[in-house]
Amino acid sequence: MSGTGLESWRCVAAVMLAVELLCSSCVSVRALPPALAGDAKAGATVRVRIYETTGARKSGLHTVRTVISELWREEGRDYVLVREAREAEWTAAELPPGRFRVNVDRWVDGNGNEQRLASSDRVTFTVAGGERVDVEVVLKHPRRVVIGVVIPVVIIGLGALALHNWSPLGSTMGDWQ
Repeated sequence: MSGTGLESWRCVAAVMLAVELLCSSCVSVRALPPALAGDAKAGATVRVRIYETTGARKSGLHTVRTVISELWREEGRDYVLVREAREAEWTAAELPPGRFRVNVDRWVDGNGNEQRLASSDRVTFTVAGGERVDVEVVLKHPRRVVIGVVIPVVIIGLGALALHNWSPLGSTMGDWQ
């Protein structure tokens, strides 16, 4: 293979690696607006549901992976751990009203070892007595802005590269000076 062809394939490989890194998924955690869940004296409720993808969230299919999620409650200037869970759906009820945070940053592999997720996220929210806040976690949430910009640029770049390398004039373009 000629030096120009090898350089072209290196360029293609570099572009594909960049696309993979930029378009890789990221964890997304969001809290839905509070909903009435009962008597204000009953306390606050937080329900967490973890999905693999946005499509799975829309279908109501929870992840089969063991993901570690944490519920923290604000006390003064610090946060105190209320619950650490490994279930794809769980509820903490009869909580004192206040400000809470849900963190998602780890999962458990097949050997039972905790691993860091490729990315992490958290959401902070306030819940009053008698209210329930639903927290939705999506593990593979594509970075839409990056995809919307990178994919067309990659397609145009690869098209230009292909035109240069496989056109009848491609091998002689440098000789026209």
